[in-house]
Amino acid sequence: MNVITDVVSYIGFLLVIIGLHEAGHFLVAKRFGLVADVFSLGFGKVLFARRDGSGTSWQIRALPFGGFIKLDEARLAALPPAHRMAIYAAGPAVNMALGLALVTIVGIQLGTPALKAFEISCQFVPRIVTTLLGAITHIFSGDLSSLTGPVGSAMASGDAVRLHGGLLFMALFSWSVGVLNLLPVPLLDGGQIVFAAWEMIAGKPSETTLKYAAYAGKSFIGFLIVAGFAADFIRLAG
Repeated sequence: MNVITDVVSYIGFLLVIIGLHEAGHFLVAKRFGLVADVFSLGFGKVLFARRDGSGTSWQIRALPFGGFIKLDEARLAALPPAHRMAIYAAGPAVNMALGLALVTIVGIQLGTPALKAFEISCQFVPRIVTTLLGAITHIFSGDLSSLTGPVGSAMASGDAVRLHGGLLFMALFSWSVGVLNLLPVPLLDGGQIVFAAWEMIAGKPSETTLKYAAYAGKSFIGFLIVAGFAADFIRLAG
């Protein structure tokens, strides 16, 4: 029974957090005249799709481990770099704002005045950033003790629900997604922001630079995924 609770809780938290993340990208892109061709929750095979009047296909896919929006690449590239930076930053910004709001709500529920609860919430952000960056840094030294993969995250999700700490867990989860996406790694939002800033300062990067950067980004993300599964395996086996 715990396994079902863990999985359902994890998928539920993930889809809400990723859905809001992608909604941030979607709304700011729309503000600059770009309508997403696809807004998808999940990856892989399309289970449900419905196209609205503006041309966006709203989809639910078989693998509920993330999401994405698909924009017209040529029109996106034609936008001023500052507009592209705003689009890429919008997703992580929503995640950070959600985390602040949820912790503030929990504080108010516990009887803390609203402004004080918000102040306490803001104090959590540097700790989350430091903890996440520390965990990533430790990976390269072979220390996986501070890393959690999907299995560990699912178990933590279930524990949070059973202990009535779902709001706090969602806040931490949302902050983690926001911070991770702001890393200056190609393919992540932070990497795209760096390239847009580069274009503003020194001109558009060459196609060769972008190609090798994409390879590096895929390698880094793949490394994190493998390390996460390895950390889960070590934790369960130990």
